[in-house]
Amino acid sequence: MRKRTAIAVLASAAVLAPAAAAGAVSPDTYQDFEAKSFAGAKPGKTPKAGSIGTYLHPFHNKTWPFVSDKTAGAVQVAPPFATVISYIYLDKNVTFNADPFPGCAKEKVLALDPTVKGAAAAGCPKESQLGAGDAAGFARAINSVPGQTLLTTSLQTRTFASGLKDTIYLYTYNELTKGNVIVGTLEKYKDPTGRYGSRIRFVLPKGLIQPAPGVVSQLSTFDSTIPAQSYNGKHLTTLRKCPSSRKIWAGYQGTYSNNATPKQGLTPVDGNDFVVSGTSKILSRSGKCR
Repeated sequence: MRKRTAIAVLASAAVLAPAAAAGAVSPDTYQDFEAKSFAGAKPGKTPKAGSIGTYLHPFHNKTWPFVSDKTAGAVQVAPPFATVISYIYLDKNVTFNADPFPGCAKEKVLALDPTVKGAAAAGCPKESQLGAGDAAGFARAINSVPGQTLLTTSLQTRTFASGLKDTIYLYTYNELTKGNVIVGTLEKYKDPTGRYGSRIRFVLPKGLIQPAPGVVSQLSTFDSTIPAQSYNGKHLTTLRKCPSSRKIWAGYQGTYSNNATPKQGLTPVDGNDFVVSGTSKILSRSGKCR
């Protein structure tokens, strides 16, 4: 199905959807997170100081009541919402630095051929692609009732160095929304718990938040694996030391916009332009190191 046709169908269906019932749970109620640090190319080996890989998986928990189809995820018992900005928190002993890696311009990432593996699909150096993963979610009509969806969808994801300081690109693709780029920006973070030293702020583009008029895109799961890797002797993700606790922490926090509501007076371009109706707590997960 071509993008225009699919979006037209969704927009027509959204007009016919009934209003949402009161009393639905908030989007953060079932927000969950899974994280793993590892040595080498994939999860399995316990990391030690030096170059490490990461597996990050924010998702909505599927072990919840009230809805019979538990494969659908907890988005079904919440009102229509979109994740507009999300944060990944990094252990204070972990550094992430994509700056030394060859960059792939945003325009090239957006234009890449999704059927071709690797950075060659974008005409960029192979070292510019840092990782890959999968995502899934639902298209829902604005103000629709809990449990009602227009479409379920899956997406491929790829992570690229941008060539810009402290910035990475997270590419997503499916046949409905086509290609989109989520911009991730590395920030210092003063953590009152003492676990974290930095975070990456991901701002979702409008194309993922609202793929058609009257339609909200709800992500139910989003995972990314970034192998341990180096370029010209510089590690991408570095564990400076394994602390005495033998634990590495990672965290996730999501911000949501119910019914993908634009801020007054703004024509949305990305998640900064939508009203934030809720924010999850920081979900912290630990893994072993040696």
